[in-house]
Amino acid sequence: MATQLLDRSVDTQLTTGLTIANVGGDTATYNFATMPGNLPKKYGNTVYIWQTPTSSVPRNAKPLNHNPVRVDQPDGSDVFSSLQIGNLPYLIAYAVGDSVSRVCSTAFIPASGKDFSYVSPGVSRVGIGSTSQTFQYQLPQGMLPGEDGDWAGLWEGQDTGVLYDKDVKPKRHLQVKSEKHTDQETFTDVVLERGTEYIIGYFKGGFSSSDPDRRGLACSVSWTQEA
Repeated sequence: MATQLLDRSVDTQLTTGLTIANVGGDTATYNFATMPGNLPKKYGNTVYIWQTPTSSVPRNAKPLNHNPVRVDQPDGSDVFSSLQIGNLPYLIAYAVGDSVSRVCSTAFIPASGKDFSYVSPGVSRVGIGSTSQTFQYQLPQGMLPGEDGDWAGLWEGQDTGVLYDKDVKPKRHLQVKSEKHTDQETFTDVVLERGTEYIIGYFKGGFSSSDPDRRGLACSVSWTQEA
């Protein structure tokens, strides 16, 4: 059976978001909204900032500063200070872990101090075969999924809570081996049953063939199988 394109309007997508709430002469206040069930403090979530001219994550450059997330609820805010807003450009990045390799969402502040731009992670279904499910992922430029140990899993059900629960094993999971910040991957040897709910979770880092790390959940897509 050939791969079929899908009606993605029936899908529910969730992501990790980062937005700029306010900028002053030397400060930048940001808001974050992460995945339901995330415990940012417990899981070591960290926000980084670089002084850099582009929105690509400068993963090999030392960050100007970083803020460990201090709350164990999915949403929150914090501030970076001692900046030169209006003179220099900055990139703020949210990591679902305690290393730059787990960055999944970014907010770019141009030197003008306005017209911010954002990139959030995303995963979406692309096509289905008789025993396969293809999906596309998106990350900020500069991220290297293969090197970072990214992975994705496929579960029955639409409750994002299962994505953090190590006792609920996925039907399939795979290592993302591409080094592109956006690309496609395919779950194979899997049959999706009509009328059944499914969810795909994309994780920044932590791949293991037997027991992958669930703490780096960046985004998800869920749906009810139609055919």
